[in-house]
Amino acid sequence: MGANQFFIVGPKADPAGISKVKSAVDAYVMIAKAKAKFFSRGDNSGTNKRELAIWCLAGIQPAGSWYVVTHAFMGPTLLRADREKGYFMTDNSTYYVKKSKLKHVVPLFKGDPLLINVYHALICPIRKNTWQGRRSWPVLLSVSLLPGRGRRLSARTGWRNMGVPCIRTRRLKNWSVKIGFD
Repeated sequence: MGANQFFIVGPKADPAGISKVKSAVDAYVMIAKAKAKFFSRGDNSGTNKRELAIWCLAGIQPAGSWYVVTHAFMGPTLLRADREKGYFMTDNSTYYVKKSKLKHVVPLFKGDPLLINVYHALICPIRKNTWQGRRSWPVLLSVSLLPGRGRRLSARTGWRNMGVPCIRTRRLKNWSVKIGFD
């Protein structure tokens, strides 16, 4: 359907030195070595699962006073990371929406295929024969998300509101990332 990307944001001074690394895994290793404050949503969301998968790939079980679990949504956790000058993995859309409120954190690492955040839509009837034809909400939703009109709408929304595309709606065949979520 589409995708955006995660950024690892952190204090402008970058005490863990992640802006110089080549991968998200290396960034997490540097954060853990420095025991630099890192914020996690800790809410079992897709973002949280991706974050935990990267820690796992780094061979690190994050714990201690430097690893702060917020149990909050993306926006509030990003704002807290900013207030407390810590690191956080946020999606680019949330970053651009909150950017004017951020004083201390900036994107320090991005571009790793592990940081691609793909959106999928799976639409199926709840019970047999529950579709209501071409006008049912699942059918209308799926059509609006398909190439053409949906892509143009998604692309325009980011540019109009934030000056950057927040969701990439091109074909995703080269964006597949398998990191062991089962």
